[in-house]
Amino acid sequence: MFEKGGRKGSMKKSKLSAGIISGLLAVGALAACSTKGPEYNSKGVILTYEVNGQKVEYTADDLFGETVVNPEHAEEMFNQVYKLVVRNYFTIANPDGEGTNTGLNQMEEINRVADKNVQIDKDTAEKNAKTNNTSTKTEFESILKSKGCENEEELREYYVFEEQQTKFKENFYKIYADESNTKWPDFNLLRDGSTSDTDESKKYAGYFETKVPYHISHILVNVDDGASNNYWNGTISQDNVEHLKRVVDGLMDPTKSFGTVASEESDDGSKSVFGDLGIVDKDKATEESDKFVKEFILGLYTYDNKYNPDATIKTRVAASNIAPSTSILNQLAEKPNYIKASVFDDLYNDREVEGSLVIGSSSANFYPRNITYNHELNNHGVSLIEGDAVTGNFKQLNIAGEDKIVLCARGTENPILVTRAGASYQGIHFIVVNRSPFEGTGDLMRDYTVNGVKLSQYYTTKYPGQKGYPTDGSGNPLQTYVNTIDSLASKYKERAEKVLDEVKTFDTNIERFIYEKYMNIDGAKIKFTDAGKAVETTINNWIERSKQEKSNSTFDSWEEYWGEYIDMLKMQEEQSTKKLKKGCAIAFKLASKAKTQAELDGINFSTADASFAGKTYAQLFNEIGGACNDGETHK
Repeated sequence: MFEKGGRKGSMKKSKLSAGIISGLLAVGALAACSTKGPEYNSKGVILTYEVNGQKVEYTADDLFGETVVNPEHAEEMFNQVYKLVVRNYFTIANPDGEGTNTGLNQMEEINRVADKNVQIDKDTAEKNAKTNNTSTKTEFESILKSKGCENEEELREYYVFEEQQTKFKENFYKIYADESNTKWPDFNLLRDGSTSDTDESKKYAGYFETKVPYHISHILVNVDDGASNNYWNGTISQDNVEHLKRVVDGLMDPTKSFGTVASEESDDGSKSVFGDLGIVDKDKATEESDKFVKEFILGLYTYDNKYNPDATIKTRVAASNIAPSTSILNQLAEKPNYIKASVFDDLYNDREVEGSLVIGSSSANFYPRNITYNHELNNHGVSLIEGDAVTGNFKQLNIAGEDKIVLCARGTENPILVTRAGASYQGIHFIVVNRSPFEGTGDLMRDYTVNGVKLSQYYTTKYPGQKGYPTDGSGNPLQTYVNTIDSLASKYKERAEKVLDEVKTFDTNIERFIYEKYMNIDGAKIKFTDAGKAVETTINNWIERSKQEKSNSTFDSWEEYWGEYIDMLKMQEEQSTKKLKKGCAIAFKLASKAKTQAELDGINFSTADASFAGKTYAQLFNEIGGACNDGETHK
């Protein structure tokens, strides 16, 4: 790939054509402030790469051609230098200092893959020629054009570089996304991040800090009324009521875990894994909202931002990436909604009340179960289930300045959050946090420790029995995300790989971080000369500006998502005045017992609501403007 040039003691690189460069890299201009662009002579050396005592020199023309002349081309400058970093990495036997088979040692395999891919393209061209009744040459030229190549040699170089990029990242992740690396034992830089300038990595916002992963479980009870905007007149069937009763009874049972109840009762596919939804992070809100609806994910975040009784957690959340702006935070209710545990008994006891022989058919709006449902459960905000005494799974917590007895997951003080979601994944959700990224003792997020398990250990990328899996002082495997559910060893491996995949893919600007890491590695050094300082500055400024633009864009989309949630809650509040009075549920229940018109006319409805005193059934339910009337005449 390289050959000696005319300069004594140096090597001169071989150049790729403009066609292959455009094929290898997606180059786009990024608008910048109007400043004077980098000045260089196309014949002057702007960058050198030292490889085992030998020096490769690059002019601006070598790297960029004649089209890159100002800061507006900063992204192309970066791409070309990054490509240089990747290509030259494979001229060094052990560039990472890890003693692994990296760099030059991998070129034999890379060349073999490239040759194989070229042959595949040749075979494809021959096949297409027969199918399309054209020539093999014509079809092969079409393939070359699609890759931005002019000939077979360039096509091979295309595949060489493609495989180099793959291997380069694989080698990178072995060091920066693996607790078993030799540089940082039991440390995963991309996952854990770094806040100390004494670290080789300097400061890096890792997966924990950027995505803020929770491990949660839930139970879904579908309700027949799937409309997302039925804030005041939703309906619920007898079967729905019975289902809710079973779920809440199970959650209150001190002999049953949340997972057991989920496996028995949830309407979600996660019931097969005890309600486990795996890792829920910030991306699951804005990028996968069809999976984790606003009520679900923002209900969880609202609790930790606003109501969590642990002051330390609230402080940590306020400084995190899941905190909304103060403006949004101030619009959230000062207290969560509370659902008395007895409500589920009331719903169950009234589930069959739908009319009487005298009343005949009537609007479902008046059914006691629907009135109770709309007042207590048809709430798209976050709710907690409130009990009367500290017993079983009910714990006393100080929430928003009040001592409240709330239902928690068995054996924990993690309250069960309840929310009503409409449309996608509509129904009543019961949510519990298995591991919060903010709980525990310690100073750094990765070191937050709960029950002897650090957050970095909990989200291990290893599985039991594999080197690097966290153990206690006696060598016994710790309980982590990977083995929190009883399953086969193959499932442990699957969950460990899931964590690793999340860590490896969270940073969409990872190439810029890699660039910064490999600009000065053992055995080879890339340096800009004095003549290339303007180019170096332009690239560095572009990297910083890109980071800021990404941060601003992420914040804007996050604020917009919260804003939509707030608007929904406001609409719900505005429509709350339309709800039928709770007394109407009792009045309808009383009326349903009447077997004759005389009994119906003689009911004293003041037992349901004082304002109903002296009202007849017709006055309450069938006259426009009646105390229980919803604006329609019901017979």
